[in-house]
Amino acid sequence: MGDVTGFTAIFFELSLVLFAAAVFGFILKIFRQPVILAYILAGAMVGFIGLSRDLSMAAFEFFGRIGIALLLFMAGIELSFASLKRVGKTVVLTSVGQMLFTFVLAYLLAKALSFDNLTSLYLGFAMTFSSTILVVKLLSEKKNLTSLSGRISVGVLLSQDLVAILLLIFLTGFSSAGQEFLPSFLFLTIVKGAGFVIFVAALAKLFLPKIFHYISDSSELLFLTAISWAFAMASIAKAVGFSFEIGAFLAGLAIANSMFRFQISAKIKPVLDFFIVIFFIALGLKITAVWNISQIFLWSLAFSAFVLILKPLIIMLLMSKFFGHKIRTSFLTAVSLSQISEFSLVLVVLGGAIGQLSGALSDQVVALVSLTALITIAVSSFLISHDVWLFRKLSPILGIFEPKHPKEIKNILEKELSDHVVLVGCDRMGKDVLDFLRNRDDHQSFVLVDFNPEIVDTLVAENLEVLFGDVSDPEILEKLNLPSAKLIISTVPAVEDNLTLIACAKSANPHLPVFVTTSQMLDGVRLYNAGADYVTVPRLDAGKHLARMLSDHWGKLGEISKLKERHLAELWERRHIV
Repeated sequence: MGDVTGFTAIFFELSLVLFAAAVFGFILKIFRQPVILAYILAGAMVGFIGLSRDLSMAAFEFFGRIGIALLLFMAGIELSFASLKRVGKTVVLTSVGQMLFTFVLAYLLAKALSFDNLTSLYLGFAMTFSSTILVVKLLSEKKNLTSLSGRISVGVLLSQDLVAILLLIFLTGFSSAGQEFLPSFLFLTIVKGAGFVIFVAALAKLFLPKIFHYISDSSELLFLTAISWAFAMASIAKAVGFSFEIGAFLAGLAIANSMFRFQISAKIKPVLDFFIVIFFIALGLKITAVWNISQIFLWSLAFSAFVLILKPLIIMLLMSKFFGHKIRTSFLTAVSLSQISEFSLVLVVLGGAIGQLSGALSDQVVALVSLTALITIAVSSFLISHDVWLFRKLSPILGIFEPKHPKEIKNILEKELSDHVVLVGCDRMGKDVLDFLRNRDDHQSFVLVDFNPEIVDTLVAENLEVLFGDVSDPEILEKLNLPSAKLIISTVPAVEDNLTLIACAKSANPHLPVFVTTSQMLDGVRLYNAGADYVTVPRLDAGKHLARMLSDHWGKLGEISKLKERHLAELWERRHIV
């Protein structure tokens, strides 16, 4: 009966907190704020009114861990190490530089706040790492994972996670070795890690393609098999001494090039969203442990200011002044990393568990890092969701970071453009528009603008006129010679970028036609009011396309199935597009 009562309590609290999250989400949507804040606020509310118990908290944290594993599994599916090769040098150097400078400065801040040396070391490491979960989720929602800043951000995060895991392994080894770390333990861990990666890669190459191909006609079985694969690799990773999350990420990475990854992602995403909600709710519950401790709150404000201001400045300086990236790329990357990680919490908790941090100080440090995580995650969620708007507001000040010789502009146009078409965004819908422009008999001149380095490299190899950069960049707009343009087409759904493009185009030539794209119908109204001549809304237009296809084949519906192979081949051809 006790178990039934406990289950009832957990179910009641889960129902309450989900309802609270929905209410907060509705309110935040009105004010155009990130919905992640609603989850944290809902968890905090349940904690404040005293409903959360140890059993409920354990259940929330368990489901949250599942959400983390699924999120990293999805990240592995959508990303691959091959896609990071073009920014490999920047990722490595930025990661090393950021971690080194952030650790040293955070250590000095802790010392200035009168923490002892060992505690200052822990706090220094805790402030160094950023949240892979939050950043990947928000960048995925913004469709920015494939942009240059998105790739660099994810690369830096992966590097940080590897360092964090090695640090946790070191602490675990230190504890298991009886307070004396054994080098043989580290060597054995490296060997096991390499062996596990080879094991996952071998299974993915030898068995997974055949299995997925055999069950591809059953979406339910495909979903179940993909989930089983993720959980199996996560469990094996844990069994050999690593984390569930690393195993899930490698499981996703193993099928990143599969032709079925689109179907798998579509099936897993709704499940993922639910568990991620629970994860952030559990994070919100932790706020109750520190809310009434004024000293910890003041310490947390100091460290939060450090993470939200000084840490991004370090990243911007490294990327712009040392590696030559334009300030927009540096700023967007820096904003993405302006929070601390879940690994930071694990680090200080483990430090207390193995006796490195003693007594009340251990509880204080855990509470301090927990509250700092909540503050920085909440603020950075807002900053990431509004990063382009924020960049435009701060661009006059940020100009001091602009490198003298930026390395991002490729294939600078030498000839004067005239009576040309400007196509912004050459993936997905943009590729079809590009094919139309290339196949015209009148040889209409056109110039392409894209911010995805892989796409730009492909277009340059085809000897097309292309600019690598952001369409809202004044330098890019100047080179496009808008007063002499014939037509502008933007297939990029970023509303702020399209508003800037419309304003600049109409200012240069009031009669210049401007076609833009958006994913939201209300944003379509905004774009029309701003002067757009035509707005494409894929969700709306997709229904019209389907209705047209049904009309064409209504008498012979069986012929529609013949389109499957051609459509599947097209999806496979464009598999690099997220």
